Amino acid sequence: MEPVSIVAACSSLAFAIVRNGRALATVFEKYQAAQRSIFMIQTECTVVAAALSQLESSITGPKASRLKRCPPSVLEALDLSLTGCTLTLSVLEKEIKNLTDGADEAVPKMGKPHRARYVWKEESMNELLQQLRGQSSALTLLLKALDSTSIEQILSIVQSGQPTFHRVRRGAASIRSTYPKENYAESILDMPFDDSKKIYSLEMPDLDEEWTDVSNDTSTLVNAEGPPQEQHELLPHGWEKCYSIEHNQWYYVNTATRKSQWEYPANSPSPHLQPQQSKPEQQRLMRKAVNSKQNQQALANPIPEIESLDLTPWAMNSASKFENHLDSLRKGHGVAAIAVGIVSAQGPPELFVRGYRRIDRQIPVTRSDRWPLPFTVDTMTYSVLAMIVDRGLLNWEDKIVNLLPSLSRQVHPFHRETTLAMLASHRSGFATTVYDAENGDLWRYLSRSETSAKQGRFAVAASYLIRPPDHAPGTNFSWQVANSVLVAIALETVTNQPFEHLLKTLVFDPLEMYSTGFGWPDMARNDSGTPTQPWGHSFDTKQPVEILPGQGHNVKAMYSVQGVHCSAADYATYLQFQLRSAMGLDTAGLLSKEAINRRNAPVGSGGTVYNCDGWSPCERDWAKGLTLTLDGHGHGTSNCAWIAPLIGKAYFAFSNIDGVNGSNINDEVVAAAIRYDSAKK
Repeated sequence: MEPVSIVAACSSLAFAIVRNGRALATVFEKYQAAQRSIFMIQTECTVVAAALSQLESSITGPKASRLKRCPPSVLEALDLSLTGCTLTLSVLEKEIKNLTDGADEAVPKMGKPHRARYVWKEESMNELLQQLRGQSSALTLLLKALDSTSIEQILSIVQSGQPTFHRVRRGAASIRSTYPKENYAESILDMPFDDSKKIYSLEMPDLDEEWTDVSNDTSTLVNAEGPPQEQHELLPHGWEKCYSIEHNQWYYVNTATRKSQWEYPANSPSPHLQPQQSKPEQQRLMRKAVNSKQNQQALANPIPEIESLDLTPWAMNSASKFENHLDSLRKGHGVAAIAVGIVSAQGPPELFVRGYRRIDRQIPVTRSDRWPLPFTVDTMTYSVLAMIVDRGLLNWEDKIVNLLPSLSRQVHPFHRETTLAMLASHRSGFATTVYDAENGDLWRYLSRSETSAKQGRFAVAASYLIRPPDHAPGTNFSWQVANSVLVAIALETVTNQPFEHLLKTLVFDPLEMYSTGFGWPDMARNDSGTPTQPWGHSFDTKQPVEILPGQGHNVKAMYSVQGVHCSAADYATYLQFQLRSAMGLDTAGLLSKEAINRRNAPVGSGGTVYNCDGWSPCERDWAKGLTLTLDGHGHGTSNCAWIAPLIGKAYFAFSNIDGVNGSNINDEVVAAAIRYDSAKK
């Protein structure tokens, strides 16, 4: 088998994955019943594409000569894996085409939910998903074999991977039997790569342009995979159903009076006309329905029974009392707005949002408002790292010097043993802040609006790795943003995809965090006399801060540690994922059991001395022991979060004020939320 055949196959398969990924993004909006399956297929396609890219680099790079001395069994396994990938992607393309064609034409008289169930073939798509996972595992084993230095090691790896290769072969045979009319090649040597009718001769899309769009997005990531951008539907009884992009919610318009309202009239005889609210709106309406029922009972019985009397008016045991307490805290600290969430391992969260977007504007914050996450995005970054390690593309003990070939000769000798585990646990030896590095020149370079994310991250790597560390790597804990920036570079190197794209694909999309984005939220419109999102405020003057394109949350190189924004409801979803992981529960396939066990392992057990997740452990009585916490503030905003796995709860707070004031009010808000959660009726 010649290297040129392998390179051609890898390149063409990567293009096929890109095209299938785009088609899946289109299918996503139309088949809501199958969104989880679509997300998992997209994720596995991303992993397979990264493995193919790494295989192509191995064949064309300095290690290319190793292919010539590989035993025939390795080449046969490589041919099997690449042929299996071609087969799977070909069938996947046909299935997606059937979906996109059928979405508008098949079963036109059926409603959307029925149509999705009719067209979506869960069993077939699940078989393709399993095949993609098997091919990802097979490619990972082959990459490890090609990277080995002796024939004995190569044979040992191939022998240990025989069950994986057999599974790929059985899966390919199953697909061939399911689609007998298709004519598939038995080997990549038989494939005509110049045939424009084959999926492996796709035209190369402009990926760089697509990635730049993602990394420069300062408003939202809701594109092809988010909620509908604009929809209208005429309903019976003189009503029209519409969608509000700003509020991420459905609403209804009376066609006669043109007056709008959030809820469909209660006297509607059609049960299917209930609004498709967003997650926070569902919770609000649920509580409102309960209150309405209680109000009706109160009208029927003007004299309340003794059980309904509040015998403890001083206790924070109701939502109204908690909201009043939040208003008192907010006004006492001079803070414009706060948001707080109470999260459980199962079920919807309880959310409270109080105050105004800006201290000098009487515009209330809403549940759909998006809050920046200053200096706490690193937990998301390390979650992505754990997922990539799960798939075998990286290892916790991989050395950062080996992942930065362009800097390898300049890296200081003391950094040559620095591993990803040290970076992810902030024990890399870095103590100098990014603001002080190079006498402030580094931060000034990062703050330039024309500095791209890639340029800025490379500058951080050069600044911190060329000079000696401040402490011996692997010893002292020192939280520094450079650690997560270097992890982001490692992720981009091994997957050949931008960090922002990985974060969106592996975390935001599977968790359905549609409000997420990078930079100041809605900056173009927010920087006006009528702010559309929470505005940042100074911790000393408590006055609004200036929002500049190249500063604060808009520094592109820092998106792995700050600059992400999302709504309180979506952050609650992310926190529930972290809570379930800390409790050792299933995370819907995002993290394997091994990754969860490693995260929850005590420091020093199992031969490792690192907890690589970005959370700080501590003991608290109210949590009955261990808690995980984080907090951050900067550029006019602040946030904090607490996870209590022993009681199955998590709490978080946002405020649009910086510094000590922001940290203080967040701590008090979380303390009040814990009191309310334990005392509420």
